[in-house]
Amino acid sequence: QEFHIPGFTLMRRAGRAAFQLLQNYWPNCKTLSVFCGSGNNGGDGLIIAGLAKLAGLDVQLILLSEQEKLSGDAKAALNWAIEQGAQPNTFATNIEILGDLIVDAIFGTGLNKDVKNSYKIAIDYINSHPQPVFAIDIPSGLDCDTGNKLGSCINADITMTFIGLKTGLLTHYGPEQTGKLYLNELALTKHIYQKVKPIARRIDINSVKRLPPRLRNSHKGDFGRILIVGGDHGMGGAVIMASEAAARVGAGCVSAITQPQHISALLARRPEIMAHDFTDEARLTQLIQQTNVIVIGPGLGRTNWSKQLFQHAIHSSKPLIIDADALNLLASTNFYKNMAPMSAILTPHPGEAARLLNTSIEVIQADRLLSAQKLFAKYQQVIILKGCGTVICSGEDAKNLAICSDGNPGMSSGGMGDVLSGILGGLLAQCLSLSNAAELGVCLHAAAGDFAAKSKGERGLLATDLFDHIQKLSNLN
Repeated sequence: QEFHIPGFTLMRRAGRAAFQLLQNYWPNCKTLSVFCGSGNNGGDGLIIAGLAKLAGLDVQLILLSEQEKLSGDAKAALNWAIEQGAQPNTFATNIEILGDLIVDAIFGTGLNKDVKNSYKIAIDYINSHPQPVFAIDIPSGLDCDTGNKLGSCINADITMTFIGLKTGLLTHYGPEQTGKLYLNELALTKHIYQKVKPIARRIDINSVKRLPPRLRNSHKGDFGRILIVGGDHGMGGAVIMASEAAARVGAGCVSAITQPQHISALLARRPEIMAHDFTDEARLTQLIQQTNVIVIGPGLGRTNWSKQLFQHAIHSSKPLIIDADALNLLASTNFYKNMAPMSAILTPHPGEAARLLNTSIEVIQADRLLSAQKLFAKYQQVIILKGCGTVICSGEDAKNLAICSDGNPGMSSGGMGDVLSGILGGLLAQCLSLSNAAELGVCLHAAAGDFAAKSKGERGLLATDLFDHIQKLSNLN
């Protein structure tokens, strides 16, 4: 309104952009079934229906409300679509979907309650059909802020969103329901964007700060000493993977403290790692004094051995990566009250986050951005809330809230979190700030997972499959 751009102008731009993408993505499409709601999102769909008729496609136009209930720009779009030859039909439960492609223009970003009645029936009906689905702005039934499903939700193959990305498209259920995501800014000028305060930043491997090139006269001491602490009985693999990950991102010297029976396996796998057991407190104190960064948690367990190591790490005044069982120990103690002067990155998955905030996983997942902010507010440390659309929170301002859009379901396997913790420690040892290490580490880990999945497939992807890709990506400046 301030820049005097009529709503119908934006609607026509949105329809044209979406129809052009439709033609590019499905060049052989001859018939469309376009489902339209009564609001502006439905208006976008009506423009698509009219453009499709003009292009010679057969169009089945299905309205989720009676024509008389449309008003404003949506009504104007309906009239225009009819002028182009589109014939509207009101949705009924016995309707047959005739198109070889379905366009979802039922709900836009304004939906904030569960889908009910004929809308729910229509969404479930669309999802039950084999035809591909093209969602306009956002899959109908998806909460645009949180990525929650509001009852029923369209499962789209591709989605074109407009003007700006919505956080719900990037986290929780969003990526699964959205499919391949496209953005069109509808020819808005930078002056309009300058008027809007962002909620968060979308980050990926191409947008984060990288490690600088190395000087020719560098030596290992220039790239930090890191101590990995974990690997209680039966969990030696965790500390082995975290140690190798730290080395693969370029940490100068990597040491590990683990149970004695895991040391030979660690050295056999990676002889570059300096391995120690915890039998002498004086030696432990010396190791901590010599290190620049401590990663505490991979395979740590919750035994007396674990708790002793945890206490030494937490009171060390060294920068920390706190992961896995170290987070569970943190949640069960009052140590966090003494952590304000310390520097740490906390890396909870939703279950660990729930314990840290004394709530449920459902509450954490219901608003992942808010959950990360609550964790930051309580612990005053950089937070990495892992999951689909990992959230990084390093401060109270929106510029300190980020969502990583890389990664894939193949990374849902044991050891992936241990590899991430090692990456983070290795980056922190190379003098990145906590926030930069968190963002680069998450994106590097996710991108390595994507490259590994591309070559090996998602099912059966192992955490150790990422190592070659981690090293290659770490060398990109």
